[in-house]
Amino acid sequence: DRTRSPRGMRTRLAALSPIALGVLLLAGCAAQLEHGKGMDLLAQGKPAEAVESLRRANTLEPDNVRYRIDYLNQRSTVVQNLVTAADEERSDGKLDAAIQRYREAARVDPANPRVKSGLQAVEAERRSGTQLQAVDRLVQANQTEPALEQVRRVLKENPQHPRALAHRRRPRFQRKAVDRRFLGRLDRIADGAQHRLQIVLGGGRSGSRGLLL
Repeated sequence: DRTRSPRGMRTRLAALSPIALGVLLLAGCAAQLEHGKGMDLLAQGKPAEAVESLRRANTLEPDNVRYRIDYLNQRSTVVQNLVTAADEERSDGKLDAAIQRYREAARVDPANPRVKSGLQAVEAERRSGTQLQAVDRLVQANQTEPALEQVRRVLKENPQHPRALAHRRRPRFQRKAVDRRFLGRLDRIADGAQHRLQIVLGGGRSGSRGLLL
């Protein structure tokens, strides 16, 4: 490509006005400063701020391959580290710390799918926590059926939720589940008997009309 060769670049620069050339040179200097600042911030252990500086360098000089590679690589690394740490904190029940890390990752890469799913998981965990607190209150009030319904809602959203599974294994919930199945079986038996009775009675009425004719 002639435009990218040294001679081609000199030709393009010569065609620029002094003002345009000055702006271009200033942008290049600013990009270099931002890139250097970003690499320094990485060395200082400030990854989110570093990625922001690298992003600005890439924006100021988008044709610079080195700047773009450094920005994309560091962004990916920083987000992966933040999300991994947030996932661990969420698993340990440290939801406030987890959401802080997810949000920090979102500032670095707002469109990252792992960040979005992590934030959604924290919100789901908070809902589950509120529902399970209600379960404890209902159990203390001896309201087993509403408590069991709350447990079912949590397990519907997260079938592997450890606290909800522990609640479901409670003896009183086990007995309630057995009672519900037994009552459901009785209802089905009663419905079937009623249906057969209607058939018998209907057949009897038809037979009586035939005799009268």
